[in-house]
Amino acid sequence: MAGQTCAFGKQAEKAISLYVYYTKEAKSRNEDRDRNAFLPSPSDWVSLKEGVVRLHRLRHLSYRTEKTYLGWLRRFAEYVSHKSSTDVAQTDLTDYLGYLSVEQKVSASTQR
Repeated sequence: MAGQTCAFGKQAEKAISLYVYYTKEAKSRNEDRDRNAFLPSPSDWVSLKEGVVRLHRLRHLSYRTEKTYLGWLRRFAEYVSHKSSTDVAQTDLTDYLGYLSVEQKVSASTQR
């Protein structure tokens, strides 16, 4: 079970890193529209989800991996339910990883 919680933590961390990636890319989208043409504007969680699906399919990742990442994204969205996807700050990500570690017993080593 300990190995499984570590794997879950790594999946959660990767899903959140995709969120950070999309947020940064969306902010620079206006500067370099051609390079980022495939990225959605993450004005809400639905467009962010669509962007994650698009990125996974572009990279030819497995369907199961896609579903796992979408699950972590959904859980993170529920955790910060009072905010839109564009209003989420770095502290929200840090708090969520802490929540996973303390409350959900996901390995803290994945937060390094």
